[in-house]
Amino acid sequence: MIAQPKVSIVVAAYNVGPYLARCVRSLLAQTERSIEVLIVDDGSTDQTPQVIKGIAAEDSRAVHVRRENGGLSAARNSGLRAATGEFICFVDGDDWVEPTMVESMVASCKATESQVAIAGAYVDFHDRADELVRSEKRLMPGWVILRGGPLHDGPPDHNFLNLVGYAWNKIYRREWLQDLGIVFEEGLSLIEDIDFNAQVLARAERTVLVSDAFVHYVQRPRRTLGTTHDETFLSKHMRAIDAVDSLLAAWGVDREVRSTRFARACSLSLWSASRSAATKPHASQRMRRMLEQPGADRLLLHAQEHRGADWRSAWATATMKRGLYGVALLPARAIRAMQSLTEGPRLVSAQLRKGSSG
Repeated sequence: MIAQPKVSIVVAAYNVGPYLARCVRSLLAQTERSIEVLIVDDGSTDQTPQVIKGIAAEDSRAVHVRRENGGLSAARNSGLRAATGEFICFVDGDDWVEPTMVESMVASCKATESQVAIAGAYVDFHDRADELVRSEKRLMPGWVILRGGPLHDGPPDHNFLNLVGYAWNKIYRREWLQDLGIVFEEGLSLIEDIDFNAQVLARAERTVLVSDAFVHYVQRPRRTLGTTHDETFLSKHMRAIDAVDSLLAAWGVDREVRSTRFARACSLSLWSASRSAATKPHASQRMRRMLEQPGADRLLLHAQEHRGADWRSAWATATMKRGLYGVALLPARAIRAMQSLTEGPRLVSAQLRKGSSG
């Protein structure tokens, strides 16, 4: 490890053995050489520890941070405590980044005297054979956001707010971040990124948006019926929607614009909940229990105020309002069945290609 690196990169790693080497090597290949890569092994039970040891033996800038399993937030907090760089960023162990990420984002922070830089991302969709199906480049506008606003003309769209929420497409000034005393909430899943960033960004005097993409956010199909979504899904979404609203208020976004966004987000959350429940046994009962959690009734109430909902969100809102949980799940089940029909031939084709290349 080098003395006083310019940037600390925290990699949370839990059972990502097949993907971790690519992730870390992409970080060590950064054009900005003054870095430390803190790889936090969150009690992995696969080959993750061996991968980390091998890479750390090759490059002293890679540091193995061991801890008992505590979840993503706990792993990131361990990295934050161990970091020594002027700047800090967080990368997930199954993603990878472009070589100019650190140099470009640090330069943007310094040029604009910002506390935080936010970039776009590549969303890479893989199939069940782990073949890249498509990659979507999603960008931020080239703005500098001042605390108190006003935000630039035009309401913040869905893409903008998604990119604002993630932790892995940002660089923060480390001492400033630690002085805030804001950390990732341990034990919180699904919304830990937006919960953290809504608090941090609301306190930043200047936030620079970098109009380029660096992180490859890899989306792989889930291989079991279990997902990260649970019965508190809607309750957590309500908390996340409130967090974003507070951030937009700190950025000076008009109340009417925020109200429209708020209702739309609630409506979309109901559709997302139906998709989550549809993948599990006893889906109707699970959907009912989601709506019994604290805050879910408020989310349903605000969803009814969304006038421009697409048919899926409108269907979910109308049927759940009436307690027709089985009916609410029908579109999600139909879409899932169609995806399974089209995915099968792609998977066979990918396996045949691998077999012929071997």
